[in-house]
Amino acid sequence: MSWPLFKTLCLLVCNPEDQALVHLPEDPPSWQNLLRLAREQQVEAALACRILELGQPPHGMADDTWCELKNLAVANTRRNMQIIAQSRKLALSLNRAGIVPMFLKGSSQLLQPRQRALGARQQLDIDLIVPEPDLARAGQALLADGYAFCTGSDPDSGAPLFTGDPALWLNAQHHHLLPLVKPGYGAPVELHRHYLPRRFQPLNPASDLLAQGREIELNGCRFQVPSTEYEIIHLILGRFIYDRFASARDFPIRSASDYIVTLSAHRMRSTQPPDWRFMRDKCGSRLDLFAQLVAELAGFRDPHCPLPARSIRLWRGLLALRYGSPGWARCLDASGRLGHLASALRHTPGKLPAYIGRLGNQGG
Repeated sequence: MSWPLFKTLCLLVCNPEDQALVHLPEDPPSWQNLLRLAREQQVEAALACRILELGQPPHGMADDTWCELKNLAVANTRRNMQIIAQSRKLALSLNRAGIVPMFLKGSSQLLQPRQRALGARQQLDIDLIVPEPDLARAGQALLADGYAFCTGSDPDSGAPLFTGDPALWLNAQHHHLLPLVKPGYGAPVELHRHYLPRRFQPLNPASDLLAQGREIELNGCRFQVPSTEYEIIHLILGRFIYDRFASARDFPIRSASDYIVTLSAHRMRSTQPPDWRFMRDKCGSRLDLFAQLVAELAGFRDPHCPLPARSIRLWRGLLALRYGSPGWARCLDASGRLGHLASALRHTPGKLPAYIGRLGNQGG
């Protein structure tokens, strides 16, 4: 691991300006280390698309690495095109049942006009939410369309196990139902009952998210996407805080890129700035911290952002230790896991057995 390489990756993935390209590595081993770090951060495709803008291999990059990046960008572009088509068909199935879904996270970004290459966003699944009264009906509509709820995998064969019993898939501990899969379609589908984990739900009703969404009609189907404010709230509460980046003193580069894309798209769409006071009320000082981290590590600050600049010297020092020393990384990760476990004890005790089982697997 390398702190200078981490800073280089932040700039290359998040900063569209040409000056970010002056930080490129100059030898094949450094390129391999950069690609490995991008893979860990789930921004390998974004890095590939950024480097391919040069039109030729940069100095110090081996030809096989250049070919690897081209293949990666093409494969992820093709996958995202398939996800867009699958999302449209999902919306049509729900529209026929009288339901207008809202797509969340990367799914919503893929379905809107883009400022970055289609292949830049690595998308693992499709996230969507419907009003709580429509949840069971939406699940039944997708079952009728050929999807099946996956309960896990067979311990002997590894084959997926499915259920059609609403008593099982409606009683999941998570804020989304069991994953839905359909033969011939590459992305699993997560149908949400709420857009945030349980600890954040009392102060953030899903009905408010749905009421402020923007409706889009695309090739005969209707769906919603979240407002800019709720996109940012989800990034801070659902990703930066809940996914342990804040407690482990880490910086999610993919989320930083999504944050920049969301705010940049808002400026193109509206002459009014987003409601920063509303977002601050929902996210607290963690929004200030995240905005400052993005400003210093990714070189982006929204011109209308009224949040006060704050010192992140301690954070910067801990990040340098994390990405400069495997021992420090393990210590910070352990601290983050303890914080997550304490939160789970308070808010979602039913998920503890599965979480402890995952910790045991990591330790083995």
